[in-house]
Amino acid sequence: MSELSEYLKEKEQEQVNQEVHWNKFRDEWIQTVGNFLVLIKSWLADEIQDGLIQIEECTEVIDEEHLGSYSVSSLKLHAIGKVLSLRPVGRLIIGAQGRVDLESQSSGERIILLYLSAEEGWVYLPNNERVNYPKLSQSVFKELIKGLLS
Repeated sequence: MSELSEYLKEKEQEQVNQEVHWNKFRDEWIQTVGNFLVLIKSWLADEIQDGLIQIEECTEVIDEEHLGSYSVSSLKLHAIGKVLSLRPVGRLIIGAQGRVDLESQSSGERIILLYLSAEEGWVYLPNNERVNYPKLSQSVFKELIKGLLS
């Protein structure tokens, strides 16, 4: 086998390995979003059970460089005549391992939720400031919803 043939085969294998790497990133992100939405529904279980919030499960199509086009779950929260959406934005985010936006469909106001890592979990950017990352919790999430619904 010539040096060129060896070189081309090596580069072709590197490309295949890179595609597998990006596919793994994408699949892990889709699972992370799914787990997050399950967590959100558990945080809102009392309000859902009491009929104060209705959940609509949706699907978003995201197209990211390296990851390609993929489908991922999202939620719409219906409460007091308003709709809030929890919409994944992407996995390849500078400074985080993923982003989901919590947005009021009536006012357009948006809260950015970032997934930092499995250890650090989810945080949010108050007033979209990239200085402080308060940790997201059930009580914090409910306060964010109240703010968007007011």
